[in-house]
Amino acid sequence: EMFENSQKRGRGMKRLVYWYGVQYEDRGQAYSFVTTTQLINYDEGEKKGYGNIPKKMQNKIAQKNKFSKKEEQLNRGLLEIEMDMSRDKSERAHWMMQFKERHEIAAEESIREEARSKLISMCETTSSSSSSPPKSKKSSFSKSKVEGKSSSAKR
Repeated sequence: EMFENSQKRGRGMKRLVYWYGVQYEDRGQAYSFVTTTQLINYDEGEKKGYGNIPKKMQNKIAQKNKFSKKEEQLNRGLLEIEMDMSRDKSERAHWMMQFKERHEIAAEESIREEARSKLISMCETTSSSSSSPPKSKKSSFSKSKVEGKSSSAKR
């Protein structure tokens, strides 16, 4: 649909961009569509200093001050980019694909819930049977063995 709309309006296709630094739990927020005019390549960004920690953040580090949430994300992003750039190109996005689809998560939750229900049921059965006084069981040991008078014992 986006492609068709872009063609009709004579605009270039937008690119899907991953924003480094977004926490894994919030990865749904880590993507957006951006026009090509808003993008630069990695080498150009490096030349402009985009791969460096900004002075303001360097000062906070030196003074041992806390980062704002945006600064934390930027710092995390710079670290993630550095790690990704040390990987082979084919391995850079590999970690992003290590997730489970909703139906896989739902199936796992269903299995856990079923196991939890069985465990609770077993515990309830055990506790209800242990609430009545225990039945007297005859020991498999004879009276003489309990008293230490085993016929096979050496004296």
